[in-house]
Amino acid sequence: AAIFTDGNSKSAEAIAQYKEKLLKEVHEKQGYEYLVIKTLPRSIDLYLEYVTNSFQEAQKKCDLENLAHDYSSFAVRVMYKGKLYRPDDYGYPSVISKQQDWSVHQKYLDAHYSQHQDCEIFVCNCSYPYFKSLIGYIDNENEWCEYLQPITCLISDSGRKIELCPNCNCRIPEYEDEEDEEDEEEEEDDIPYGCQDCQYYYGTEIVCAVHPYGKDNCPDFLEMGLASPG
Repeated sequence: AAIFTDGNSKSAEAIAQYKEKLLKEVHEKQGYEYLVIKTLPRSIDLYLEYVTNSFQEAQKKCDLENLAHDYSSFAVRVMYKGKLYRPDDYGYPSVISKQQDWSVHQKYLDAHYSQHQDCEIFVCNCSYPYFKSLIGYIDNENEWCEYLQPITCLISDSGRKIELCPNCNCRIPEYEDEEDEEDEEEEEDDIPYGCQDCQYYYGTEIVCAVHPYGKDNCPDFLEMGLASPG
């Protein structure tokens, strides 16, 4: 169905609104839920800010939250088959998100919040929670030594010793200061899919001067290390 303003010329704004309406109807028919979640700072539980069936509404809400918070970052995710995905430009699920609604086993939560336990739940840069328990042993020189052993702590996977994060396959830091250094590094998961490895990329709140909110299949993409045209 065409939309006309004066009987001869199409209104770009009216067409955009019409396409937005059609997309919303399709998304609602398919049962997509769009979640605005906090990606930084990380927490044990998924921090859910807003839920809607409208992709455009979720984008607007996310933009407002990012503008309103100096020390927090928010992103839009779409729920698909029980998992969170990063949406493409049209709101359809594209790649699975590293942020998920992890269900931590209650016994690890109890130990984490207890003041009499030498253990704690940590959160990987990708959002995956894991548990560190204090382990003691006597070394070859007959001296008592202790170390923190990381183990899985989810309802679906608990008590398993790990060295790499099961979610992103990154090495789990041995000491807290290593985690602090990694906190300073930008999370790749928050970079729009079409902007990864592009030298025009600026940051998560304002992606670049050409496409402030990112764009998949971007015609202006320029790979890192390549010379700019012209």
